[in-house]
Amino acid sequence: MAVSRQRAYYRALRRTATLMNSDTALKQVLDALIRTTARAMEAGASLLLLDSTGKKLIHHSSWGLAKAYLQKGVLDAHRSLAEVVTGQPVAITDVAQSSCIQYPELAAKAGIVSILGVPLLVDGVVAGSIRVYARQRGACFLNPSPFH
Repeated sequence: MAVSRQRAYYRALRRTATLMNSDTALKQVLDALIRTTARAMEAGASLLLLDSTGKKLIHHSSWGLAKAYLQKGVLDAHRSLAEVVTGQPVAITDVAQSSCIQYPELAAKAGIVSILGVPLLVDGVVAGSIRVYARQRGACFLNPSPFH
């Protein structure tokens, strides 16, 4: 099972690298990056970008997440996995026990238990984050169940 998981990661990396080096429109590249990440990790995923003030995170692209969860509203960059805005990755292994989540009740209702947030840097400056959402506690890195 670990070998097939590694192959999925390598395939996802190869697809992403190919897209990033193509003439494909940026929106299509970002959508494919999120879809590929979600599929490789067998979870939901989203790309959130900082607004021009650097205070709010806006969902730009997502895959495998409930529409109701995506429509929860604008995220305060300093209340929702705030470490990501400072350039640090963050792993929330149990959303119900974390104070780092802005909308914990909506995450629970959507079946989200674990979240992995990784900063997205552009020229060394944080522009947003990529987040992976799993249905199992601490599962973002191990064996998450996909959202459907």
